[in-house]
Amino acid sequence: MMATDVLLILVAAMATALIILRRAELKEVGALSGMICVLSGLWGIAGIYIADFYIMTVMPVFYGTDTAMQVMADLHMYYSWFVFAASALLVLAGLVQMVFRLSRQARISRSRNNELRENESILDSIFQNLPVGLLIKDKNHIVERPNRTYVAWYGNDVEKMLGHTSDYVENFQPKEDAGVMNAQEDEVLETGRILQRQ
Repeated sequence: MMATDVLLILVAAMATALIILRRAELKEVGALSGMICVLSGLWGIAGIYIADFYIMTVMPVFYGTDTAMQVMADLHMYYSWFVFAASALLVLAGLVQMVFRLSRQARISRSRNNELRENESILDSIFQNLPVGLLIKDKNHIVERPNRTYVAWYGNDVEKMLGHTSDYVENFQPKEDAGVMNAQEDEVLETGRILQRQ
């Protein structure tokens, strides 16, 4: 019995520490109040086990075994059923609240993801259909994405361009031109100033 008491007290303490550490994330998703209800119910149950532990280990030393056994009987006959019932209701209420909050959060997240995909689709359509050649590169000058106009101007295969620097792609750009362009791109990244090329 004492091993179970200690285990439940440790579980309640670890759950408390976890909720304290993660309270910002729980609050952000609307699950903090539900977790507090669950935690309150858990501590209610743990409270009975703390009382059991005290009655079985400390009380006999100071008050004698007979008194400790009478207190233990009174605790379980008159109080523990109420504490267990109230704790179970708190845990259930907390779980129900978390389920509702998290399902609401999931609906909002799905809706935002759908809006984001729609916006990305619109932006991709604009990017691909502009009559101006556009090329997206990373900070190391590696081609991430050309638009259709850019590919048509240079007559290169998109797959050959992706993942490579301009001077690597055959018949795309002489090394000297690539060096000038890379220096200009570095300047834009460092200064934030827009440069125009012809």
